Amino acid sequence: MSSPRIVRALILAALGGSLLAQSPIPMAAPRARWVQSPGVTGTPTQRRDNPGAASLDKLYVFGGRSGNATTTALNALYEFNGTAWTLKTAEGAAGSPAARGGACVAWDFTRNKLVVFGGDTGGATPVLLGDTWEWDPTTNAWTNVTPATSPSPRRWAAMAHEPTTGGMLLFGGDVQLSPSLCANDTWLFLGGAWIQLSPSNVPPIRRQHSLMTRADFGDVFLCGGIDSGASPQIARLDTWNWTGFDWTNVVPTTAVIPASANANQAVYDAARKRVVMQGGQGIDTVNPGSYPGYGGSPTTFCSEFDCITNEWLLYGQAAFNTADPVIGRISRYFGGYVPALGKVYKVSGQNPSGVGTITATCEYQATPVASAVALGSGCSGSAGPVAMGTGFPSDRPWLGRAYRYEVTGLAPGAIAIGVFGFTTTSIPLSVLDPAGQPGCNLLVNLDITYVMSNVGGSATDTLVMPTSTALAGAVLHQQALQVELIGFTISSLSSTNGLTLTLGAL
Repeated sequence: MSSPRIVRALILAALGGSLLAQSPIPMAAPRARWVQSPGVTGTPTQRRDNPGAASLDKLYVFGGRSGNATTTALNALYEFNGTAWTLKTAEGAAGSPAARGGACVAWDFTRNKLVVFGGDTGGATPVLLGDTWEWDPTTNAWTNVTPATSPSPRRWAAMAHEPTTGGMLLFGGDVQLSPSLCANDTWLFLGGAWIQLSPSNVPPIRRQHSLMTRADFGDVFLCGGIDSGASPQIARLDTWNWTGFDWTNVVPTTAVIPASANANQAVYDAARKRVVMQGGQGIDTVNPGSYPGYGGSPTTFCSEFDCITNEWLLYGQAAFNTADPVIGRISRYFGGYVPALGKVYKVSGQNPSGVGTITATCEYQATPVASAVALGSGCSGSAGPVAMGTGFPSDRPWLGRAYRYEVTGLAPGAIAIGVFGFTTTSIPLSVLDPAGQPGCNLLVNLDITYVMSNVGGSATDTLVMPTSTALAGAVLHQQALQVELIGFTISSLSSTNGLTLTLGAL
């Protein structure tokens, strides 16, 4: 009789290669790639196995396990501002949480504090922890805020800021060590209390997964993890989001799957609207024979989930065991996306012998980053000021994506004329037509003009960017003109501000 593993492999083979095989996209400029952050000082000694936590402008590293493979747990707290690491609370400092690895560590954006929950004590006979701590950056002080009711002690759970309630969302984790037992319960830390939630839809049990806040989508995103209690272990390849009331399974638009599920930290890159999951255990390593081509302990591949198209994409070298030229092969690192710096950062982690892994501070981002920057100012028509802006989920001109923009403040019945130009200018509209209003200027040369549909005082449109990376860094300018008519005569001509677009490659 065939074993379950052989049967599964046969089924996967019958489904076709698209489920398993994807040629990695080279991780090279102008696309996002890893580079070692230059001139960084004060880098923590090598550690692993806790997630990093990012505030609006800093990255934090708390605790973890010392070195490459020891069981020694740590509890120092470090802060990174883009150029330097600063020790905020020292190893073993009085008033700090107990040393731990496998903890939940995340930033509370509502209360501007670092929150730590659970983990294990490390050592030869680790003990699961279930305490809750907060660190206040204004006082540099830790406070034990463990309430009477809490999630059961656990490690390798995941936690993130929940934007709907302003609390902290926690899911799953390893609630028993031997034999391993994982959970799939959902908890909310709000107002100093842990509240167990009872959603209608619940992701399968797992540990070593990732939760991240997608503030621009108003949700919390879940991906990765494994069920370590199953035999063989099950790699979780599903994706979910939490919108404040329930979990929803986010079904990818393609059959492509991530290269790894655990021993990494997935991070949401808000600039590119993508989840970045570097390295970790290749999913074929978790369950050998089930996912050919997705091995590596750790894999060199970088899995990215595009939150606009809901699909996984694979980046890196040609093979899973070919080291990245900058960071090598890395797992169990501390990561985070720092909005003020516009980059994903990672530091430290597990350094497999002989593969040249860099555990120093590294950063990941496209070069250049796509941007839409205001150009000049608009003026008023009969309905008031007219303006051009973005504000949609895909609000930057990335190559291969649809860039959407909007004109607001249009008068009823007015005609909106969109303008794209390769160069800028500054010409009063009254020079173009006597109906040009005072203070209204043409800011963009009229290389491309088109009519935008005015619906209820606003007009939206989309520009689909080509995919060629050769266009990365190209600059384009746009503006809109408002034409108001009385019969067939122009009664008023006004203009929006402009936007200067820099094209970026994902």
